[in-house]
Amino acid sequence: MVDLDIVTAIREVAAEDRGGWSAGARSDRVVELLAAREQLDAVLLAAVGEWDAAGDWALDGAVTAASWLTPRTTLSTPDARALVRAARHVQANPMTAKALAAAEMSTAQVQIAARAARRVEDLYADHETVI
Repeated sequence: MVDLDIVTAIREVAAEDRGGWSAGARSDRVVELLAAREQLDAVLLAAVGEWDAAGDWALDGAVTAASWLTPRTTLSTPDARALVRAARHVQANPMTAKALAAAEMSTAQVQIAARAARRVEDLYADHETVI
């Protein structure tokens, strides 16, 4: 299901011989990879939010989204919970979702906001414009 162009691009970058690159070229690659990772993480949050909202994880008899993710991915249980929490936060807060998609907010900032908003989601929603 993963777009082969993405997988191919990752494999090509992983296979690069950067040994002869200048310091500037290596620095540029690091910045480029971090930007690409951020974009992919933002897309992942949106996809996990949609998957979670649909309850797709329950089709296999899993009790929670995190309990479905943990044995099927390299995520630890705490990391799976954090991912689902952040994805739910994005799903429930359209302005946050828009800011994330526009790269005006990072996935790390979303994770912090999701943690901070635990148990006070209504307050976050009421003040989402202050982000």
